Amino acid sequence: MDNVTFEHAGLTYANFSAEDARAAGVPEEVIAEAFTRSRHGDVRAECRRRIYAVASAETQINLAAAAALASAKTAEARSTEDTALLVAFATSVQWIADMRGTIDSLAADRQSDFLAGSSWPVCPQAVSDLVEQF
Repeated sequence: MDNVTFEHAGLTYANFSAEDARAAGVPEEVIAEAFTRSRHGDVRAECRRRIYAVASAETQINLAAAAALASAKTAEARSTEDTALLVAFATSVQWIADMRGTIDSLAADRQSDFLAGSSWPVCPQAVSDLVEQF
């Protein structure tokens, strides 16, 4: 991302590079914030794309429903499959939280490659295995 549009001191800076903004006298912290804010949306969209690549919205709804049914049972009444599902579901919820937790740091680091798989938490095998069931 080379250019952003932002407002500062009552002026709109449309499609400005960091260099152009500096030359216009925009403070460095304002420039950094503008680029971070713009990049944040792109990083968030990539996070969402990666999560949905593992489990579509429909799959996530089905998983949540299955987990709700299993968790509604008392611990004694749960089958081995119910318990395994709940453990894997908890792992999936944690992985999604970890993915979302990565957004801010990737957005703030303009040098990071948020499109690289290595920039994101690895999807646990238990989550992939669970998704395959739905």
